[in-house]
Amino acid sequence: MAKLTKTILAAATLAVAASTTLPVNAGSGLPTAATAIKPELRKAMKQQQRYVFYKFDCAVAGTPIEFPDDVKIWETTGKTVPAGTKIKWTVKAGNGQIVKSGQHTLAAPLGAGKVAFLSNVLPFAMPAGKEACKAS
Repeated sequence: MAKLTKTILAAATLAVAASTTLPVNAGSGLPTAATAIKPELRKAMKQQQRYVFYKFDCAVAGTPIEFPDDVKIWETTGKTVPAGTKIKWTVKAGNGQIVKSGQHTLAAPLGAGKVAFLSNVLPFAMPAGKEACKAS
């Protein structure tokens, strides 16, 4: 990602050095496609605008409180995750062996501070907590 940003900044610097005016997209601050930018640079800029990265965390949680068979997933950076996003999750036992893994597709947007609750997804009750669960 850093290489892509450096490439875009280099293109903007070259354009300014050549006294070329770059119209700027108000939403992203990046030059618009109306300029005479090389096709590979234009493609890189579009890719940067298209991809949004989310970071997820999860926990074994639910009822009963001490030993649930449910999983809760949430986004940790405060972004709203759109409906249709697929989230992979894995729950491991204390010895590192995978108990269950799966993929959850969001039916509705997952807002900042909100949780996706996956009910009865584990094959048996496990100790509650974040230690055993990973999501991406």
